[in-house]
Formats: sequence, C-alpha cells, structure tokens
Amino acid sequence: KAMASATKGRKDFVAEGHLLCELALPCDACVVLRANPRVLQARLRNRGYGKAKVAENALGEALDYCLIMAEGNYKRVIQLDATRMLLPKKTVEAARKGASEKIDWKKELDALAKASSKGL
Repeated sequence: KAMASATKGRKDFVAEGHLLCELALPCDACVVLRANPRVLQARLRNRGYGKAKVAENALGEALDYCLIMAEGNYKRVIQLDATRMLLPKKTVEAARKGASEKIDWKKELDALAKASSKGL
C-alpha cells in the first residue's frame, strides 16, 4: 500500500527490489533482471550469505520464481539476463525497447541438485 501510495499520480518512476514481483504497482512494465543460478550462487557466497540462503535464491532463479510472480501481477513483463551485470543505463535502454529475452535456467537444476547433495 505504501509503495502504491508513493507512486500514485507520478508519471515516471523506477522501483527496484527483489520483492517487487510480489506487488502489483501501477506501471507500464515490470523488468525482471535474471542471472544464471550458478553465477548468482557465487555472488551471494562472495557477499557472505549462508548456504541455505544461497541455495534458496539459486533454486528460485532456476524455477523462474520472480518471473512467474511478476507475470501474475503486471500486464507487461520484460526479462533481461543480468548474468554479466548490466549497467543501469543499458538496463533502462533495454526496458524502453521492450524486448524481453528468452531465459531458461531449468538445465541448471541438475547442477544445483548435485551441488546441494554434496553440501556446496
């Protein structure tokens, strides 16, 4: 409610955060930045996150959690591969073009399962 209230009547705004896929804000498009789950794991480990948090986030990415939630809450969803860390300017340019990339990390599920069974 607070986010919807803060953006009401605004012509242009950008909201970012990993929970925004679960909200339904009034907007022209929702951009979901994606990353290869194994790359995401490495990033989160480097930030000092625990094994459970790293595994949960990598699995969520592989299963398209944020994409599916966003598609249920927004009329127009654009997904971009941010595995190589897109610059903000390039992200905005890609979103303006409205071209959604085809991203499928399901093949990563086997690698995630093997790593999980080894305690990695």
